[in-house]
Amino acid sequence: MIVAMGGSGRGAGKTAVGCALVKAFAGFGWTVVKVAGHGLVGELEEETDSTSEKDTGRYLAAGARRAFLAEGRSLGDFVWDGALLVESGQPVDELLGRAIVGLFVAVVGHPRSAWKTSLLERIGAADLVVLANGIRVGDLPVEVRERAVELDAGRWWSRELEERISLRLGA
Repeated sequence: MIVAMGGSGRGAGKTAVGCALVKAFAGFGWTVVKVAGHGLVGELEEETDSTSEKDTGRYLAAGARRAFLAEGRSLGDFVWDGALLVESGQPVDELLGRAIVGLFVAVVGHPRSAWKTSLLERIGAADLVVLANGIRVGDLPVEVRERAVELDAGRWWSRELEERISLRLGA
């Protein structure tokens, strides 16, 4: 199982939602890759400190088996066991070649006028749109509104979000 997580920009809540997902579905044995940077050569740095305040440390603290920071546009021949969560602003198929994403979650925490270009281009492909930081369904393009889950301010998980993800993951 591969879950891709993208978002409206820095501070949208991608990592917070990702950590909540890893914790809620701990039985999947998650490996997490946080993609930062856009270099051509794929470099991976594994995080081993679950007390680190880096996003990769937060994923380990949430229950991920392994967490990596990736620099670059390709993960090359990256191999993992269990489920894979990739937090990235770029399409996962560009990172992993022909890998098939089972769930694409877009986390929107900014007004539409501030969205990253990558989200504007891919929002229609999102299986689930998580609305954070006071963003509401009416702020979304009409074609994705039925896929949206609103989160209360300061919250990164809800029963509805868990149910929708559970259906997609077959949990």
